[in-house]
Amino acid sequence: MMQHSIDANAQSSVVTHSRNGCGCLNTKDWLKLASNLAIPLIIGVFTIFISINQQNTVQINRDKDVAQAAELRRNDTERAQKQREEDKEIARLQREEDKKFAQLQREEDQRMSRLQREEDREIARQQRADDKENARLQREVDLKIARDKRIQEYELTEKEHSLYQSQRAHEVEIAQQNYMANLILKDDRRKENILINYQRQLAKLLLHYGFQLNISQSTLLFVLRMRTRAAFRLLNPVRRSVLMHTLRQGGLFNELWKAEKSLLYRINASGVQFGLPTDYSFSRYLTGYNYLDIERADLRYASFHSVSIDNEPSFAYSNLDYTDWSYGEVSFVNATD
Repeated sequence: MMQHSIDANAQSSVVTHSRNGCGCLNTKDWLKLASNLAIPLIIGVFTIFISINQQNTVQINRDKDVAQAAELRRNDTERAQKQREEDKEIARLQREEDKKFAQLQREEDQRMSRLQREEDREIARQQRADDKENARLQREVDLKIARDKRIQEYELTEKEHSLYQSQRAHEVEIAQQNYMANLILKDDRRKENILINYQRQLAKLLLHYGFQLNISQSTLLFVLRMRTRAAFRLLNPVRRSVLMHTLRQGGLFNELWKAEKSLLYRINASGVQFGLPTDYSFSRYLTGYNYLDIERADLRYASFHSVSIDNEPSFAYSNLDYTDWSYGEVSFVNATD
């Protein structure tokens, strides 16, 4: 602002001088000019002095700040050193305490581990004992189940085997019965056919030769004796009885056919009923036989119930064991042993 006023004064003096129309300056003007020039110079010097003073003040303050900062830094360093030493001591104490605590914790852990191990071993031993007991009980149960199952299977097998055996025996028995029935039926038919064929052949002979078969017909008599003997051997007692009554009714027992010439020589007449059946206790009518000659024949179990035998019958050398002679009439008998 002061510089602005000086410039204004100078400009006004110049203007005034120009107005006066003269190019020379007077003393007053020089004084004004000097005063105008001195004032900025003084102000500049004063400004420089103030600036230098301010710089010194700033430097002093800066030095103070640096010294204070150094002091603070030194104090901070000392404090940090103390704090560090305290931290080291605290860390050492904490470390020792941690070591002691870790040692105690380790000992406690070891003790707990030992106790836990002993407890685990005891639990494992108890568990092992329980497992052994359970395994033993399970094994006994399994053995009992297996034994019961084996017994049941054996009993079932025995029952099935017994059922199969009984069924097989029943089937075999039925098959045997059927087979025997078929055999009996076949044998019965065969014997019936033998009896019928013999009766037919005998009827043909009787029709052809009549009832007068003489002894001169030796070939015919030989064939007739052979067929008669074969028929008695092959037939059963019932049909033998029928055949015996057929021969009696045909009049083939006569006085000429004796001993070896008789149709009944060496025949199998066991079980033959010569008379009435044995269930007839008594009858006024007897079955009559004339010239009955049965030598060297098998007459076991033969029945002469209610039989009348005349004209000296002959049973020489015949087997008469267990024969029935009840209610019969017999004339002189030749029964030489």
